[in-house]
Amino acid sequence: MKSLREYNTFGIEAQAGNICNISSVEELRELVKSGAFARSGPLILGGGSNILFTGNYAGTVYRAGFKESRIAGSSGNEVCIECDAGLEWDRFVEFCVSNNYGGIENLSYIPGSVGASPIQNIGAYGAEICSNIEQVNAVDLESGEMLSFSKSECLFAYRSSIFKYQLKGKVFISSVVFSLTTREHKFNTSYGQVSERLGPGAEINLRNIRDAIISIRKEKLPEPSEIGNAGSFFKNPLLSEEDFSRLQKEYEDLPFFADGKGYIKIPAAWLIEQCKWKGYRQGDAGVHKNQALVLVNYGSATGLEILQLSEQIIDSVYSKFGIMLEREVNVIPW
Repeated sequence: MKSLREYNTFGIEAQAGNICNISSVEELRELVKSGAFARSGPLILGGGSNILFTGNYAGTVYRAGFKESRIAGSSGNEVCIECDAGLEWDRFVEFCVSNNYGGIENLSYIPGSVGASPIQNIGAYGAEICSNIEQVNAVDLESGEMLSFSKSECLFAYRSSIFKYQLKGKVFISSVVFSLTTREHKFNTSYGQVSERLGPGAEINLRNIRDAIISIRKEKLPEPSEIGNAGSFFKNPLLSEEDFSRLQKEYEDLPFFADGKGYIKIPAAWLIEQCKWKGYRQGDAGVHKNQALVLVNYGSATGLEILQLSEQIIDSVYSKFGIMLEREVNVIPW
C-alpha cells in the first residue's frame, strides 16, 4: 500500500494499492492496451486539490507526469496552446501572462493540474475555463485509442463537464488546447473585489489583474502546505428568479450575481456564514476563519470527519434558507 497524504491538498492520510506516475501519452496507451487499467480499478489523480479521501483506495492511482506545452496554431489576435495534462495549472497561467496571452488571468493561483481544469470547468472571479478551451484530447481507457472533444462535445456547465459525469473513469485526459488573445484583450474586472484591489486609476493589464487576484486569494484562502484544504468546498447555488425573489424578501442584504443564463447565483460562503459556521472547529476539522467556503484540516482530521462537517453545514443551510448546497470537492471512495 502507498500513502496518498502528499497527493491530496487536504493532507488526509489514506492509502492506495499502488501509485503509477505515467511519463508519456505513449506509456499511457501501452498501459491501457496491457489491461492494467481494467485490472486495477483506476483512479486518475491530478494535483489532488479537489478531492477528499474518506478511506483507503484498494486500486491503483494514476498520475500524468507529462508536462509540456506547445503552440498549436495562431490566427489574427488569437493563439492556440496545447498543454499536457500534468502541467501545474498556475504555472501555465503565469506563462500566459508573461507572454501576453490573455484569457485565463482571472483563474490565477488555482491549485491543480491542466488536465483537471476541464473536468471541473474551473472558474473564479467571473471567468470559467470553458470560455478558452478549444479542444480536449484524451485516451480511451478501454481501447487505448486517442479521442478528441470539441468545446461543445465537452458539455460544459457550472463546475461540470462530460468528463466529470458521463465519461468519469472511461477516459484519461492527455492534453487541453486553449485559445488565448495576443492583443486587444477583453479584461474582466466585474467582480468588485478585483476592481477594488486594482485601485482607482490603475492600469488594467494581464499582470495587474493576475497580481490582484493572487493577493485576494492569499488573504482569503490558506496555503495547503500550512493548513490542509481543497479550496472552495461547495458550489455557489443557482436559483430561479422566482426562488431568488422569495428569498430576497426575507433577506434584503442577500448578495447575488446574475449568471447570464436566467439564473441568480448566491454566494455559498454568505449562506454558510449566516449559519455561524465561519471559524468553527471540532478537533482538527474546521471551517476557515477568513473564508466560510473553505473546510480545513488543521493537522490530523480524517476524511470522514471533514465529510461529516460538510453534511452538518449542508443540513444547516437547508434548514435556514431552503437551499441545498452541493459539494464541489470529489469524495473518494463514495
